[in-house]
Amino acid sequence: MRDREQEIAVHRTWWRARRVSGAVLVDLTEADPRIPAAAALGMPAVAAGHPALAGERLAAVWTDDSAAVEDAVRYLAMLGHRRIARVGGDPALGHTAIRTRTLHAVTEQLGLEPPRSLPTDFSGRAGARATRMLLASAERPTAILYDNDIMAVAGLAVAAELGFRVPADLSLIAWDDSQLCRLTHPPLSAMSHDVHGYGAQVARTLFDVIEHRRPPGSAAATPVLVPRGSSGPPATRLHPHRLPARPRLLLRVRKPGAGPGPPPRSTDMTADLLTTAIRPYPWGSTTALAELTGRRPTGDPEAELWMGAHPGAPARIDRGRGSEALDAVITRDPQAELGDRVAAAFGPRLPFLLKLLAAEHTLSVQVHPTAEQARAGYAAENEAAIPLDAPHRIYRDRSHKPELICALGDFDALCGFRDPRATAELWQRLALPLLDPWIRELRTSPAERALRTVLTAALASDRDRGERVAAELPSALDVLAAGGRSGHGHLGRLPRCRARPPRRPRHPRRDAPQPRPG
Repeated sequence: MRDREQEIAVHRTWWRARRVSGAVLVDLTEADPRIPAAAALGMPAVAAGHPALAGERLAAVWTDDSAAVEDAVRYLAMLGHRRIARVGGDPALGHTAIRTRTLHAVTEQLGLEPPRSLPTDFSGRAGARATRMLLASAERPTAILYDNDIMAVAGLAVAAELGFRVPADLSLIAWDDSQLCRLTHPPLSAMSHDVHGYGAQVARTLFDVIEHRRPPGSAAATPVLVPRGSSGPPATRLHPHRLPARPRLLLRVRKPGAGPGPPPRSTDMTADLLTTAIRPYPWGSTTALAELTGRRPTGDPEAELWMGAHPGAPARIDRGRGSEALDAVITRDPQAELGDRVAAAFGPRLPFLLKLLAAEHTLSVQVHPTAEQARAGYAAENEAAIPLDAPHRIYRDRSHKPELICALGDFDALCGFRDPRATAELWQRLALPLLDPWIRELRTSPAERALRTVLTAALASDRDRGERVAAELPSALDVLAAGGRSGHGHLGRLPRCRARPPRRPRHPRRDAPQPRPG
């Protein structure tokens, strides 16, 4: 019921006629007249809104709209968006006002362009109209945050109609995360919260009030960002010289029990701008990392960009006292830099290394030890006084280096080994005498022993043997192909895991097998 006085009149009539035992007040406004009216009637009531809107007379159940908006804006800023707009609701509603204040405060803190926020009646038609206005403006946003799912779905349709690519040209974030968000193409990123659970929490609070149990106000779970296909970096790449010297990014501190609106400026934290290190391994691309970071290519291979505190190539930061290595900064005060929990668990070091890989050639085989093997091997080589930079040094630190891979382009990885007898059959068809001893081993020995023996022999072979096999292999494959038994097709049956993001890379990476130690 949109008319507050009419709603108050209905409450009065129903309460006096004993047709209701209590009421839930939704869509609170600042200085909402329904709150004192319910108190004057003596009617049990609960406010579905922030305590600052409900006042001291009513128990309130609320979600932290301010924290949710802040999380959404910081996420978009992290992706590189500098111009963020919002399609909001009725500006008279309290939660709309809270979201609007937070949006303006957080974008200012992050050094983004002042946001444009358009009010609506929450309908799909109004959401479409507001989206058209934003996309037709001279200062077109690269990201739009919507106050509900219905308007976001309508906005996605408008973007498609006008020829904007989502998310390359425009990122969209919905609010509520209903099933609609999963049915669109691309699926909508959303601020997700349990609407049914929130309603149940409100109902339980009202029953407590009716039974004369004065419940305290309670906060429902804060909406959580669920990234999907509608949000991503803007198509226009931001080069380092376009960024502020110390961009404010993802870190924030919010005191428990803080009121609505953005956190005080005194609680803001800044993220340091890292000067990263390039690792020039021979298999690296000569252009990809340079293009990504806005530099002119040097013509030399650049394989990995390291963002971390590995002592071999730490990132560097400048806090006004000159450039410092990140590992030295962390060692100086690990609790302040990492937090007490991380420092206690891992000591004075960053417990991970983020790498960006750009491979132009096939990588070598990698074998990762177990954690116990890594610690023992590192200690043994130290005891043997083998220098860390010696070519024959195997364990350069204590870590067993578990890895997680996120494919930014098409990524092919060969995993594990073909059955030894199938390998022997394939090699037999090649008719290469140099492979005969290995074929016999694969056919006659138990599988684990056969793999161990043949792999060790292959890796330990002299260079001349490997070059002779490589020279004879193409003609052997041609013979198989001419006979209708292509070795290429058989090789294609190797187990394969593949990640397929939307764009194809300039330099796809193909990993060699990664066998377990031993």
